[in-house]
Formats: sequence, C-alpha cells, structure tokens
Amino acid sequence: MLLSILFTSLIIAPFIEWAIHYELHLYKNEKHKNHHIKYYNNSTTVELYPVIILPILYYTEFYLICIGILQYWIVHTLIHFAPQFLPNIIVNHHIKHHNNPNICFAICNPYIDTLCGTNF
Repeated sequence: MLLSILFTSLIIAPFIEWAIHYELHLYKNEKHKNHHIKYYNNSTTVELYPVIILPILYYTEFYLICIGILQYWIVHTLIHFAPQFLPNIIVNHHIKHHNNPNICFAICNPYIDTLCGTNF
C-alpha cells in the first residue's frame, strides 16, 4: 500500500493535476479565471470543493484519488496563504504561472512541466 501511495503522490496525481489545470486554461474556465483575478487583487480564497469531494471519495473507498486531491489542496492552499511552509521551488513555480498563465501548470511537482514542455 505504501508503494501505491508514493506512486500516486509522485507520478500519477501530478500528471492528472497538470492535465486538469492545463485544460482549465485551454477552455478558459471562468471559475479558474476568477482565481487568477483574485490573486492579482490580493483576495484569493481557499477552494472549498475538496471539503465536499474528499469525504465522498473516502466513504466510497477511493483512497488514492483522495490522497491526490488532498495533496493538491494542501499545497495550493499553502502556496497562497503560508508559502513559508513549502520549498521555494514549488512556490516560485506557481507564482511564475500566475505571472504568465500559459506556462507552469503543475502545482505540487514542478518537474511535470519540464516533462510536458510547459516550463519556459
């Protein structure tokens, strides 16, 4: 089980996270666009959808998906509200994305953007 958790946290979840974030920009998702606007206005808020999704996933025993979403939620929240608790490379990577929304779509693991060619 530990290997499954590590594989999910380090390989699977980051690729899924990158793909979802990339798609949000590709299709110009309004909610995500609002996140960027709030960032520039210094009024970023904590995402609340995981509060609903995580208990459902846990109850239905989708533990690995639960771990991936929880990892994303914690890291993204810390980036915006307590960056001192994360390595600078992760924080700087996401801030780079906010400064140029066409690059750096990975949140938790910046190496994914290097593999996908979106880390300019």
